[in-house]
Amino acid sequence: MITLPSPREAETILGPEAWKRLRLLLDAIRSAPFRAVGPREDDRIMDEIILDSLAPVFLGLMERDAVVSGIDFGAGFGIPTLPLAAVLERSRFIAVDSATKRIAFGREIAGRIGLTGATFKEQRLDIDQVQRRGDSLPSWLRDADLYLSRAM
Repeated sequence: MITLPSPREAETILGPEAWKRLRLLLDAIRSAPFRAVGPREDDRIMDEIILDSLAPVFLGLMERDAVVSGIDFGAGFGIPTLPLAAVLERSRFIAVDSATKRIAFGREIAGRIGLTGATFKEQRLDIDQVQRRGDSLPSWLRDADLYLSRAM
């Protein structure tokens, strides 16, 4: 079984600046005007939502200094986009969701924390439509290095 680091270990691994951004993200999630995530306790939000989103980093599948272009489908307000953008500062992530208030909240959080690598796109993507379009897909969708979905 693979075990992710504890918050204390993660803070050491990620460094003080990245950890500060993750703590700001935790504060923002807690202050959401809607129930943003299932857990309500800070330690559970940090463990089960934020640090879990960083599993590819902790497992060595994504290097901290790598430049990655990722798209997060069904992103809601931006999990895992926001944690990844907080840690992988040179990378760019696009969070795509059809829910207006969640996308707006994600944009607000990214702006508040200063996550320039996270952008939010309100759009409904139909998989049949995507498959039919093939090479005629927009470049932002076609040219990503990584495709993510946490809760779709």
